[in-house]
Amino acid sequence: MAQPIGYAFGMAALVVGVYVSYFLYSFGSRDKRLKEWADKYGSIYSLKIGAATLILLNDKRTVHNLLDKRSAIYSDRPKDQQMITALKENFAFFDASPAWRATRKIAAHFMSPKNLDETIMAVQEAE
Repeated sequence: MAQPIGYAFGMAALVVGVYVSYFLYSFGSRDKRLKEWADKYGSIYSLKIGAATLILLNDKRTVHNLLDKRSAIYSDRPKDQQMITALKENFAFFDASPAWRATRKIAAHFMSPKNLDETIMAVQEAE
């Protein structure tokens, strides 16, 4: 299956999970069908179901590599104008960028176990 231009992993593919189950059962055993496709297409392939594209990862090494080691590449999501307006300053919704890295570094410093122990202890003692 050819990869569309500008293609990226995203949540839209996960939304169609119920429909995928129905689609796969229409071919017989779901597990057998997925195993056949994994043998034929490899450890990563996609299914186009309606307007959505579902990405299938078929081994632990591929899952770990893509979702853990390369998570910054695949963490972006389509932009939602309401979210952009409402949460413009919330770094949890930043794309992976130099600004995100700098903000994350500052937050990690303030949320470090040592720093939290010192500040939380003072607050707990005051209560």
